[in-house]
Amino acid sequence: MIDIHCHLLPGIDDGPRNWEQSIDLCRAMTDNGIRTAVATPHLIDGIYENTLSRVEPLTLELNERLADADIALKVLPGAEVDISSRYLTAPSVDLPRLGGGAGPVLLEMPMAVIPHAMAAIIFTARSQGMIPILAHPERNEPLQERSSIAASWIDAGAVLQLDGDSLLGIWGKATKYCAIELLERGQFHAMASDAHSCVKRPPRLRQSLEKAIELVGQEATTLVTEGPRMLLAGRAPTTPLYTADPPLRRRSFSRLFDRLRGR
Repeated sequence: MIDIHCHLLPGIDDGPRNWEQSIDLCRAMTDNGIRTAVATPHLIDGIYENTLSRVEPLTLELNERLADADIALKVLPGAEVDISSRYLTAPSVDLPRLGGGAGPVLLEMPMAVIPHAMAAIIFTARSQGMIPILAHPERNEPLQERSSIAASWIDAGAVLQLDGDSLLGIWGKATKYCAIELLERGQFHAMASDAHSCVKRPPRLRQSLEKAIELVGQEATTLVTEGPRMLLAGRAPTTPLYTADPPLRRRSFSRLFDRLRGR
């Protein structure tokens, strides 16, 4: 599996605090079936200044340490970029793109609000040669109330990345329901672990994939294989990677009724 969103680098955000924790987390990633991972520390202006010039050397050192420890995980550089960051409004060579490529950029939205002129933000990013990937949109509270909004973001050129933990209910019922709705509409193009540590937020991507397969069928495997592979190659998927089987889709109606009843 390929994981395009996880926090593996030590001491630079809310992920591992030191190299020992970083190596332990990488070992847990491989135990969970992940073979390629993009290290995506937070990039938040004035808080986490994790630009490419900072992330790239740490990623190189991490790969060297993994080789010494005989851990079969390939780590690529990246970042989870705050959507209001100055590095987006005035792009520079120091903006971390996923995998060190030319196009894909992982963007983090605020949880409680949808930024003003969201579609315009996405369109501007695309016009500057980026592929804007929205990290865990299912955790955004306004979207949980109106999940149909996501279609306008996709139409504007965004790609949606699902946090696997959302399907497992780790982030609560509202997030889980929203994740399922978007998943069954074929609106996700990648699923990631968003792992931060071995204890509080471990990698559960294998378990998340099993849940996704239960919901939409075996084609859900493309969310951790072909979808991430296309993005790292600088290609934005233009069509759904999978189609939910009709019997599986019908289950969503019963879930909707349960949601309305407050179950």
